[in-house]
Amino acid sequence: MDETMFHELKKEVIDPGFCVLCGACSGFCDRIELDYEGAIPRLVGSCVKGCSNCYDHCPMRAGFDPSQVFGKTEGDPIIGPYTEVKAVRAADEEVREKAQDGGAVTAILSAVLDRGKIDAAVVVERDEKWRPIPRIVTSKDGLASSRGSKYSPSPNADELGRVFRREDIKSVAVVDVGCHIRAIRNMEYGILYNAGFSPYSDLKIYTIGLFCSGNFIYRRLLPHLKEPEAIKKMDVTRGMFTASGREKESRPVSQLEDALMPSCHLCGDYTAELADLSVGSIGSPEGYSTVIARNLMGWGMLRDAVQRGYAEADPGLVDLEALKKTVKRKREKALRRINREREQGKATPGYIQCLLMGKG
Repeated sequence: MDETMFHELKKEVIDPGFCVLCGACSGFCDRIELDYEGAIPRLVGSCVKGCSNCYDHCPMRAGFDPSQVFGKTEGDPIIGPYTEVKAVRAADEEVREKAQDGGAVTAILSAVLDRGKIDAAVVVERDEKWRPIPRIVTSKDGLASSRGSKYSPSPNADELGRVFRREDIKSVAVVDVGCHIRAIRNMEYGILYNAGFSPYSDLKIYTIGLFCSGNFIYRRLLPHLKEPEAIKKMDVTRGMFTASGREKESRPVSQLEDALMPSCHLCGDYTAELADLSVGSIGSPEGYSTVIARNLMGWGMLRDAVQRGYAEADPGLVDLEALKKTVKRKREKALRRINREREQGKATPGYIQCLLMGKG
């Protein structure tokens, strides 16, 4: 039995509390399972000698070189590589009313499923108490139950492992936050396309990243929710957490600090800079989402949604400076926290060390 790499992952990421519950370690390994209540992965079998997939692909241990995805695509030092930025909303009024920030993600996924560009999408549903649940959907009708943001991590990369094993899925879109997208990129270029002989090399992945100011550990967030079964929508905007149920409750995110994932304090990636498309509310009018197309795959998804009549897009409605201010604020806050913890001799995730050294 060789447990060296999981032991290292446990020592560097899991034990210090840096795990983001993405599922990258368990997605390709049936000897690792996720303890969702404990918000950690556990080794439940004997490791394969010489295997290091769990260690290599963890987004908190390994950085990722954006040039592998974006090449020399021009962009902005604040929001990252991009080809265009537009304010987007669903053309269907019912979708706009029931989804988050105009239903842009639902509209885009509906279009690419309708066109046949993807065979499936990995999205996040929830139970009656707002616990996130990853799901594989293969039709646009299956997207309805995934509408709306959930502010606890969903192990979508674990679900992606099931996609890899399905012969009927050759292309898939994954909707997730920035750190999880980094895990998916690590897997793509470590397993999916590695040396050209991977058994998964025919699978094409489209990524839609969500703007993220932080995620909450579910078991710690739940006590802050009054009547979670009655909540219809959650939102985090401009430093305020809002839960809309029988009553609308808002409070500063700072009051939920005890529930925030430790790794979020160290993360400066607000706009999911490694995704093909990045989506969030900041920078667009109410009822719209700001959509950043970062490469040809992202541009094509947005184009399909507009051309097929699923979405409306307008570049003139975007306040790019407002978006940049939010991105800078998160980066500066994270850097202050990183520097403070390094000065105190606290552990720093390997990914953060890569960033500080300019390696991804």
